[in-house]
Amino acid sequence: MPLSRTPQTPAPARTAGVGPHPKLVLRNVTIIDGTGAAPFGPADVVVEGERITGIWEPNGSSSLLNRPDGDDAEELDLSGNWLLPGFIDSHAHIGNPDQAPNAEYVYKLWLAHGVTTVREVGAFNGLDWTVAEARRAESNEIAAPRIHVYPALRAGTVSDKAPSSAGEARAWVHDVAARGAKGIKFFGTSPHVFEAALGTAQELGLGSACHHDQRRAAQVNALTSAEWGLRSIEHWY
Repeated sequence: MPLSRTPQTPAPARTAGVGPHPKLVLRNVTIIDGTGAAPFGPADVVVEGERITGIWEPNGSSSLLNRPDGDDAEELDLSGNWLLPGFIDSHAHIGNPDQAPNAEYVYKLWLAHGVTTVREVGAFNGLDWTVAEARRAESNEIAAPRIHVYPALRAGTVSDKAPSSAGEARAWVHDVAARGAKGIKFFGTSPHVFEAALGTAQELGLGSACHHDQRRAAQVNALTSAEWGLRSIEHWY
């Protein structure tokens, strides 16, 4: 995917909807908890801040013995509805203007499908632009999933000149981390740049992913990158 020289249109400020609420009670919902267990309910779910703090069922088999009251809480009757954990899209692109109408369209498409967190691998609209959108999403200024930004270590993406030495690679990782990156996406890099940058990412607590294509498997294959500490492989070869 080439770098977009015209960044995508940022999402507009959120003008609809309510919340987040200090306390939210979801009434009469059927729950799929993501553990592989059968659905259960109807149940009441209490959410305080960003955490589920209790679940009540009439048969007393969940954490709350008494049905929660609605004092000082926002209540939603979800009879006939299902509650699932938010989905995580671990390989996503916001897309440039040639690929998507605008960022708001992409975000709401994700949300409508239950995706509440994305790993934006590439930051092809530019690192600073993508990080700014991620921060707006985190503070609920826009309707969007949480966005974890992984800029690409590749010529012409974050900077006009890709690192060509181990020292430059380490400096590049420090730079993007300071600017808000949560991880690095590798592809098209030489082995010494790859290894140095990956090691630095690990030292800084950043995630990592690599577009492992067959043209470069002779330089660095999946086994080698895994031994170096790579966290995920994209596309494969």
